[in-house]
Amino acid sequence: MVPESHNPYQSPVHDDAPETILPGGLSPATLLQQRVICVLLIIHGLLTLMMGGMYIVSAFVIPDLMYRGNGPDDPRMDQMKSVLVISYVCMASGGLIAGVLQIYAGIRNFWLRGYRWGLAALGSLIVGGMTCYCLPTGLAILIYGLIIYLSPTTRHAFELAKRGLTYQDLAKIADAGGSGPT
Repeated sequence: MVPESHNPYQSPVHDDAPETILPGGLSPATLLQQRVICVLLIIHGLLTLMMGGMYIVSAFVIPDLMYRGNGPDDPRMDQMKSVLVISYVCMASGGLIAGVLQIYAGIRNFWLRGYRWGLAALGSLIVGGMTCYCLPTGLAILIYGLIIYLSPTTRHAFELAKRGLTYQDLAKIADAGGSGPT
């Protein structure tokens, strides 16, 4: 009979590895990665905002250029112009809304404020994919961000910051291997 604690997939040197996260504690690595996510959200938000702005300009320039190129006598041009304007405005609105949300949440989360804004900004990475060009990087940041933001360390850090501790205080506590005030 196999003992209850036997795990065939466990590393044979598991007892020698130092434990970096105490129960309910803070991990210095996760705190640092949370800040990296915030910077990535701000940068991605700026780029998504620029794409949204470019689509707004394109919504009025490209259909007009196509209209001039084919001539006003073509009956399909009015319909095509309407479809292009609507398409570009929809893509622009996705980029503009997502970009503003990502920048706002990234700045607030950098100082461990607004945990739910951070989760909303991570979700908006998919909405920013309406610009097409922002989808690959958005998916990568979304996966990376969810891993960090849904960890107990990050949640605990946001809760402690809500009680008045600064990022520097939390970093000192994490470096000391503690869990902070309860």
